[in-house]
Amino acid sequence: MRRGWKAGIFAAGLAIPGIAAAGPALLPGEAGQTAEEARAMADRAVAYFEAHGRAAGLAEVNRGPIEFDDRDLYVFVYDLNGTCRAHARRPGQTGINLRRISDGDGNRFIEDWIRIARSPEGQGWSRYSYAHEASGRVLPKMAWIRRYDDLLIGVSAFIYPEP
Repeated sequence: MRRGWKAGIFAAGLAIPGIAAAGPALLPGEAGQTAEEARAMADRAVAYFEAHGRAAGLAEVNRGPIEFDDRDLYVFVYDLNGTCRAHARRPGQTGINLRRISDGDGNRFIEDWIRIARSPEGQGWSRYSYAHEASGRVLPKMAWIRRYDDLLIGVSAFIYPEP
């Protein structure tokens, strides 16, 4: 299947000013699942942690499809060693160190998230591939990662091929 040029740019890990701001192309009927929405959800999660504290934030994320799980977007929280501390979609991963997992291209994306969280900016985008739950197809994703104390909080969005 041929990917559109925007998806190809993101999958290649390249950033071109103005392209990322436009968001990924979407599959028909799946409007709204954009990189901007992923970033906004991650920023809301960080604000929740700042307002209510670490324990309440982790509990809220693990509650699942309430505040921090919307369509293909969901919050995940890892410590800076790669152990999952909360996951809105898969709370059973909590307590498991997943630092060394990789996507089909060998990209250790959780290590990339840790690198981003430890950077001086403490936030940024990560690109990797992941299986789309509904279709089973492996698609590129973009994750917005933000550091909160000794945690990284993130949300990712699929980069859909253009029709």
